[in-house]
Amino acid sequence: MGELAYIKGVITNINDAYVHIEDRGYQFGEGVYEVIKVYNGKPFALRPHIQRLNKSAIGMAISFPWDIDFLEKEILKLLNRAELKYANIYMQVTPGAAPRSHLLEKAPEPNLVITIRRSAEPREIKGIKVITVDDIRWKKCWIKSTNLTANIMAKKTARKEGAGEAIMCETDGTVNEGGSSNLFAVIDGVLVTPKLYNKILAGITRDIVLQIAEYRNLQYKEDKLLIDDLRSAQEVLVTSTTFEITYVSHINNLIIGDGNPGTVTRAIYTYYKELVKQQCF
Repeated sequence: MGELAYIKGVITNINDAYVHIEDRGYQFGEGVYEVIKVYNGKPFALRPHIQRLNKSAIGMAISFPWDIDFLEKEILKLLNRAELKYANIYMQVTPGAAPRSHLLEKAPEPNLVITIRRSAEPREIKGIKVITVDDIRWKKCWIKSTNLTANIMAKKTARKEGAGEAIMCETDGTVNEGGSSNLFAVIDGVLVTPKLYNKILAGITRDIVLQIAEYRNLQYKEDKLLIDDLRSAQEVLVTSTTFEITYVSHINNLIIGDGNPGTVTRAIYTYYKELVKQQCF
């Protein structure tokens, strides 16, 4: 059937879908979301995404009455109807619709929206340029909130400068994460990613990369990273559901290595694709 939407249990063509004008996600940006990649008609790492969606909802004090098994069944039902081989699933939960007020006397029924849109077939590893920007986001970035104004502003700046991602940094030079990605660097042969704290999202792909490093006996650590560390790194890569494993060729117009994917990046990319193949093919 193609691209579809699921709203409160009803499946419809995505162009015919709508939510209430007073949904609090629309009026206040009060909502949480997840993006799940579909390969060969099967969702990759579905359960961890649903678990994180639940965690984000708890962090935002949004009611989450659905259990994981139910959501898995509904997503698989949507996938079967859509009949798309490669796609992106978007899940969003908001508190629901109510007359506009910062605080409500009674919580409305929460709203669950799921959409599925086709995506391009898997590609070979590619590289992007990135820039560093001041991190002006709030202090609970571990919540995957739909309120992404600061991220969008950063990404617009990156695009204006011909870059594919903006790396959020503190004023002291501490590196946090990308506008929609986590970041890794290879320094003296060791894979390093910023240690999780309130300004960094626990990325699903980030976690998979760390599992790969552990299983494949790659040297790695979670530690503080500075902009200066990135400038001297042999390799830099960004990870996310949509970026997958993408190498960084330039940071602020400074070339990283020889501008091509390095040995560690290529190994991680290969192992990641093997894992996708095991789960979805």
